Amino acid sequence: MEIQKKAIELINKIASTRPFEILHRIDRRNEGMLFIINYINEKSSDVSAGELASALSVSTARVAVLLKKLEKKGYAKKYTNKKDGRITMVAITDKGIDFLNSEKEKNVIILTKLIDKIGFEELDSFIKTALKIKNLKDL
Repeated sequence: MEIQKKAIELINKIASTRPFEILHRIDRRNEGMLFIINYINEKSSDVSAGELASALSVSTARVAVLLKKLEKKGYAKKYTNKKDGRITMVAITDKGIDFLNSEKEKNVIILTKLIDKIGFEELDSFIKTALKIKNLKDL
């Protein structure tokens, strides 16, 4: 019974503090677009839509939606693989790289403020604990 009371106490604390709202502003990769731009940038070469789907752990249909958004904004270009016309390749544009760099700068500013107010060690501990929770498979 004591552990149930502690669980309820934690639920109330999480609900009242909502720490993930500020972290969501940092992690725009959940939206997929920034993840795709960053992924291609780190690869230093164009990638297939199928590879992006695997990297994001989503369907190719979801990647197609994200690529359409990226193209509309001018952040990426799609083209057909010359060796295999069934494969869609993706390249990032200069505008996409500018967007990536701008978002990284914004994230650094937010994290710098968090470190100033909370301290690196405490934030690092929070992230390590969050990762442990995320990696639990048997809940």
